[in-house]
Order: sequence, then structure tokens, then C-alpha cells
Amino acid sequence: MKFVLGLTGFASSGKSTVANYLRNKYGFQFLVFSDVIVEEAKSRGLWKAAGLESQKMILSQVGDMMRVESGDKGIIAKKLVDLLSASKHDKHVIDGFRTPAEVELFRKSFAKFYLLHIMAGDDMRFKRRQAEDPTASFEKMKERDSMQQIMDTIRTVNFRINNNGTREELYRQVDSILDTVR
Repeated sequence: MKFVLGLTGFASSGKSTVANYLRNKYGFQFLVFSDVIVEEAKSRGLWKAAGLESQKMILSQVGDMMRVESGDKGIIAKKLVDLLSASKHDKHVIDGFRTPAEVELFRKSFAKFYLLHIMAGDDMRFKRRQAEDPTASFEKMKERDSMQQIMDTIRTVNFRINNNGTREELYRQVDSILDTVR
């Protein structure tokens, strides 16, 4: 039986840090919703080695194109469900849940699916964002936050993880959740 942990939260809250920890310590396969979109962008010749902000804009545009062209707002989640279903791995962590419909599809598809909300304050997130991309702006970060249905998705979570402290504190919370659900 597949064991799937989904991650949601605003940009630079620590979702990738949690996913990498799960991959390295527990052997989870790590996928991101945007992996599907990157492959589509490459197949369309739209993927460029640009700055992080430019790449995020390309991903947003290609994701929108996929949804419009297919007439299916859940096309990306469905492609991920298909990838996981065909995978030889039993444990998966998926970063990037943005809508309640994506969560619902995963809950219907995998009996052992749990959604984790990774939380961090705006100041902490912006510091992390600037470390990734020195050209990032606080306004763009907040604008991207407001464009997504994250707040509705957050209402559907099974667990919340506060990532305003140290990595050790973060990892202890993840370990505790795994002890609860395994």
C-alpha cells in the first residue's frame, strides 16, 4: 500500500526542507507538483535557464495552459497520481498542494494520504527567499501567496508544522507525525 505525505504552505515556508528530510532519513520518493509542469514546459520548448522568479512565472503560465487546453483544472494532480500509482516506491512525499480539489483526489486515490501544512512567518520566509534568489521582492512573494487557493487547502490539512525555529525542532515535529501515522 502506498504511503503518501502531501505538503502545503506558502513559498519558502520549508516544504522542500521537510521533503528532503523525509527522502534522506526515511527513503521517501520526493516529487513536486511543478515536476509535471517542468516536463511539459520542456516538451513545448518553453523551459529556459532563467532566474528563479522567471522560472516560477513560466511554470505558472504552462500550468494554466495545461488546465485550459485539457479543460481539467486537476490535470496536474491526475498526472502525479498516475506517476505514483505506477511507481515501484511505497513511500512518497509530494510538495506543492495548492487546491482542495488536489487534496481530495489524493485522498480518494491513496488510503494512506496525509496532508501537512508547513508554516513560517513572513519575515522568515522572505529571508529564505532572498537566500535562494537575491532579486526576490517581498511584494512579489505576497502577491504570489494571494493568487493561490492555499488558504482553502490549509483548512484540509491533517497536521501542522511550525517552521519558525531550528531545523532540529522542525525534524522532531516531522518524526512525531511519522510516529503517529505509520
